[in-house]
Amino acid sequence: MIRTGFCDVVGIELPVVQAGMGPFGSGAELAAAVSNAGGLGTVGASGRPADELKEQLARVRALTDRPFAVNFAHHQRTDEGIEIALQSTARVFSYAVGDPVDLVQRAQYTGKLFMQQVHTVEQAERMSDRGVDIVIAQGGEAGGFGGYISTLVLVPEVVRAVSPIPVLAAGGISHGRALAAALALGAQGANIGTRFLASVEASLADDWKKLIVAARSEDAVKVDFWWDIMPPPPEEFNVLPRALQTSFI
Repeated sequence: MIRTGFCDVVGIELPVVQAGMGPFGSGAELAAAVSNAGGLGTVGASGRPADELKEQLARVRALTDRPFAVNFAHHQRTDEGIEIALQSTARVFSYAVGDPVDLVQRAQYTGKLFMQQVHTVEQAERMSDRGVDIVIAQGGEAGGFGGYISTLVLVPEVVRAVSPIPVLAAGGISHGRALAAALALGAQGANIGTRFLASVEASLADDWKKLIVAARSEDAVKVDFWWDIMPPPPEEFNVLPRALQTSFI
């Protein structure tokens, strides 16, 4: 069994985190399954109505007595959703694609660990100054919203920049060999998204899961027109979605 300092900080057995992916796959069943298996499951809070978020957070606690996380993407946060998450039993408050500003201290005040995703060394250093407890260094190989620097390059740079804060690697990690590579780069675990979308417990249509499993690396592209359609809010990081090609894209 692989155990790292990150596991000790969070109170889990295995250095694997299931990423928060909004309402499309990371619900209570998946989060509980990951936590019960020894990792850290995550309820994706972004894009969920308040009543649904409350129900999901209550359900995951009913399904597991182990630590779990709740995640927000910066451009999809709401004040009501943040308050619901802060009052929940989640052990970790996870935040992505933007600067959380005062959310770090607010979450820590409620007894939660604050985990922040970054895409550059500058962002990592800024989040270290904010006092975050855990940093996710996400490379450009990741699905969803992300930057451009590869995981292989970014992770050791971030580890060096924010030491002794635990760093998780993200982006292109879908099997044990990639987790081993992340640990060799100095990370203390992995934050995995797309691979978990294809799992049985993910609340995603089977047709979507089949597309993920069948896809090759060259089938995913950066959606470079995204912010022309959905202008970013203040404090958003320089990120774009990476998705499988469709007729619309």
